[in-house]
Amino acid sequence: MTEAIEVKGCCLTYPMKDGSIHALEDVSFSAREGEFISIVGPSGCGKSTLIKVIAGLLPLTKGEVHVEGILVKGPHPNVGIVFQNAVLLAWRRVLDNIMLQVEVRKGFDKEEYVGKAMELIKMAGLAGFERRFPWELSGGMQQRVSFCRALIHDPPLLLMDEPFGALDAMTRDEMNVWLQKIWTEKTKTVLFVTHDIAEAVFLSDRILIMSPRPGTVKEVLDIDLPRPRDMGMREGVEFNQYVGKARRIMHSG
Repeated sequence: MTEAIEVKGCCLTYPMKDGSIHALEDVSFSAREGEFISIVGPSGCGKSTLIKVIAGLLPLTKGEVHVEGILVKGPHPNVGIVFQNAVLLAWRRVLDNIMLQVEVRKGFDKEEYVGKAMELIKMAGLAGFERRFPWELSGGMQQRVSFCRALIHDPPLLLMDEPFGALDAMTRDEMNVWLQKIWTEKTKTVLFVTHDIAEAVFLSDRILIMSPRPGTVKEVLDIDLPRPRDMGMREGVEFNQYVGKARRIMHSG
């Protein structure tokens, strides 16, 4: 069986005017189809860089990345990306922002995808807001629009770079529960970057714990908690044991 993602011996060094920055060193891991993997680690360890490498947005200094068995040599068409900020165009309404993904891709029937966009809007709890502008929406609603935009072309792989980092705690909890529901219904393979260890435990099948720069995979932690998960689970002993273990690994020598 082909892995959804295979990362093999990846190294990346950024050239700088006064030297270079060694961002990633010998990063290797794989993700099974439909698996939810979170990536945690200290600030500056290369988490976001790794996401960009897998998306084909950054070239490697050394190593290989395969998505669905295909060597990544540039931006991959079967990937959806969600960033920390919603990055919506202020002058385009909700539906038009979602459809932007279709408009920039060749061979897509716009009329067909309008129906799919409306289905995603309903699924995201945004029905009735499709004609609103981004500035008329809350932060959480804007981020749901960005999710819909990433999902409109039905990619098997979803890459998320701290998508809830700018949200308040209550909205973030709501979005965690919502994302779990969407992931269950859409059966995507997900790579999710976060600084929040509890969030990673709540959402993940496995957590990649990275070392300080140059970032490498320090340890992989399997999360064996029943699904679906609710916020009440965060108060449980087993949940907090996972949080504590992940934190100890991340801060160990």
